Order: sequence, then C-alpha cells, then structure tokens
Amino acid sequence: MALPMRFGINSNDSRRDGGRYDPGPMEVRRGAGCSSQLIHRGPAEPARAFLVWEAAFSVGVWEIDRQHRSLIGLINQLYESVSRGESDTKLQAMFSATVGCVRNHFAFEESYLERLGYEGLAVHKESHKELLDWLDHMRHVFDAGFATMSPELLKFLKKWVTAHILQYDRRYAALAGRKIERLMAIGSVDVM
Repeated sequence: MALPMRFGINSNDSRRDGGRYDPGPMEVRRGAGCSSQLIHRGPAEPARAFLVWEAAFSVGVWEIDRQHRSLIGLINQLYESVSRGESDTKLQAMFSATVGCVRNHFAFEESYLERLGYEGLAVHKESHKELLDWLDHMRHVFDAGFATMSPELLKFLKKWVTAHILQYDRRYAALAGRKIERLMAIGSVDVM
C-alpha cells in the first residue's frame, strides 16, 4: 500500500467544527510500555471504539496479538483526543508515543519472523519501513507546526493497520502455529 506523504495534514484545524466523535465518559489509563486501556467511568452507554480488535486479527502468537491490541488502544486514544480538540502539544506527544510503540512492535515482530525462518520477511520489513518513514515524516511536520493532527490521518492509520494485519501478518500465522505445535509436542515428551 503506497503511503501518501501529505495524507492527514489539516492546516485549517477542522476538528473543532462541531462534528466531534464523542467517546462518552471514559478515562485513559496507561500501563507500562505500549499498553493502555480505556476505563468506563460511569453507567453511561459505552462508546463504540474507533478501531475494534477482531478475532480475525489474531496471528496465534500471544505476544504479537497483545502488541497489536495495545497499538489499537493507542490509536483509539489518539483518535478520541483529536476528536475532543486536545492541545497540539498533547497530540504531538501522544503521536510520538504511538510511533515509538509501532517502531518497537515492528522490531519485535521482525526479530520473531527471522527466528521463525519466515520466507516473506524481506517484503514484510519493507512494508514496515514504508509506514515508519511516513510516520516519521508526519511527526516532523507536526513538531515543526506545519500542520495539526487530523481525524483523516488516524483513519488512514486505522486502514493501514487493519490491512497490514490481515494481509501481511496473517501470512505467517500458519507457520507460527505449526512451530508452536512442534515445540509443544517436544515439550510433552516424557524423557524418563
């Protein structure tokens, strides 16, 4: 998927146009690393998340699935903050943290795929590099004040993450499952 270098730039700051996404009464609690969670604060009707984890996203590797869920949580938090019209300083910090989480996840996943002996690793790495280059460019644009964060940028990120998991990450799921089954079979052998 080609990445448009100017996608998501919103110099008019239209997020304050009254068409905001209302996440309802929720509080963000951050955990260690990339993890985060949304906590409902009251009996109000729960808001629909911007990006929802689906069973189809699972690659069958617990740690990678956990990282994907954390990344989805960060994207949801960022979207809610953009929709509420949070300050550019806060949005820049959140975006930088999200980019850092993406970078760490990609490094972990690439290392895992290398150890797995995944034949599609070069193409997978190139896909990661394209997104990271684009995210770094956008971070510099925001930090320099040339543009503000926009819902359109996050819609693009949502589309990219969803497509990447379903089209790229799911390709190694069967191989990972077979390796895990073999390791479990070896572990269950009684050596006595």
